[in-house]
Amino acid sequence: MSGRVDGQGIYDGMPAYRQDRDWVEVRDSGAWRVQSLPVVTSIADLSAVSNPHTGLVASDTGNAVLHRYTGSAWQSITPHRQVVTLTGTTASIVFSSIPATTKTITLRVTGRGDAAGATVVQLYMRINGDSGGNYYGIRHAIANTTESIQNYSVSTVAAVGWISGPVAASNHFGQSTIELTGWSQASHMLNFTAHSAVYPSAATSMHETGGGVYNVAGPYTSITLIANLGNFVVGTEATLEAWL
Repeated sequence: MSGRVDGQGIYDGMPAYRQDRDWVEVRDSGAWRVQSLPVVTSIADLSAVSNPHTGLVASDTGNAVLHRYTGSAWQSITPHRQVVTLTGTTASIVFSSIPATTKTITLRVTGRGDAAGATVVQLYMRINGDSGGNYYGIRHAIANTTESIQNYSVSTVAAVGWISGPVAASNHFGQSTIELTGWSQASHMLNFTAHSAVYPSAATSMHETGGGVYNVAGPYTSITLIANLGNFVVGTEATLEAWL
């Protein structure tokens, strides 16, 4: 390989610069090994790291994660992460370029909307931008002391919580946590669970748990968050963490 020393005069501890990879390997017990932090562009590109030693960490720029070699395989040790913090009003929040090898996803949303006259507004989710009737689920909500349960099917959105509306007390935002499993299982349907709480005033509270399924097989590429009414406003923040 380009930049690698071969032939006579090779000894343990000898360094060799890999010009094709822009890293240094050191001869160790008859094998060339990367001693620094190798930089790769994908999970498949990890195969370029020759004879990795147990505990070696590699930076994956394509997926924005770190991988650690366990002695037999590479394992991600940090999640792929995307953060959206609004500095203006927008109708939707979109997470795209989610790695196809993702196993589980956690979404955390702190949100507020501008729907006129609303104290709270429902938070919805779509997969791959799909607005067809492919979402099924159940919601268990408690508004103050009033409890309700709702099943929904053939819906054009998945219900995943609440955000505060403009009638809510100043600086009060709704909070939702959404978990998705099976992202990389192209032959499976995509399951999700959601947990949400919003306190629009000292005397008003809303708490909801639920879950469901996006009834379309993968591959999956994006997640869109929308408000039932109006737009998201400044200060709304959504964070995606995807484990490969």
